[in-house]
Amino acid sequence: MSQALNSLKADGKTASSQEVQKKIDELEFQKYTLESGINWGQCRNETGKTLAVYGSKPDVKDYPYETGIYFLADGKTTKNKWDCQGIYLPIDIKAVGLMPDGQNQELAGAVAIKIPDGSKLVVKNNTDTGEVEFNMPGTKVLKADEANWFVPKVSQEVLDTRVTNAPSN
Repeated sequence: MSQALNSLKADGKTASSQEVQKKIDELEFQKYTLESGINWGQCRNETGKTLAVYGSKPDVKDYPYETGIYFLADGKTTKNKWDCQGIYLPIDIKAVGLMPDGQNQELAGAVAIKIPDGSKLVVKNNTDTGEVEFNMPGTKVLKADEANWFVPKVSQEVLDTRVTNAPSN
């Protein structure tokens, strides 16, 4: 994050753009929230369907992944201080996500979207387009071979059959 912030500040010296300044302000705020000691993220599901979220790995011997995958019911928010580290986008779902560089990116399913600590991600379904939308940028889009997170290749229909088990309010 510091590297992205320094790069934007250098760009800002050569180009006086409100957009560059906005990105700098957002990154400085994100840096402040991380340094303030909030070391967990929160996720809210407003998709009308079950949402797969990533959290702490289960207390299972020899568990092979860095995170566990849990299921959050529609209309629910993960509990305070329970670290929602990201969400899973099923293989048959399309999404439009705002990336850290400020650009919208169309995302195809079977990916995990990591969120920064200290953030509250709201995931919604756009009724006009049918695409999933996010209220904030993710920090990284991860495919199965890019991180030690379990990133299955399953449909939304499969997620909807799961019992919801993410700690929620």
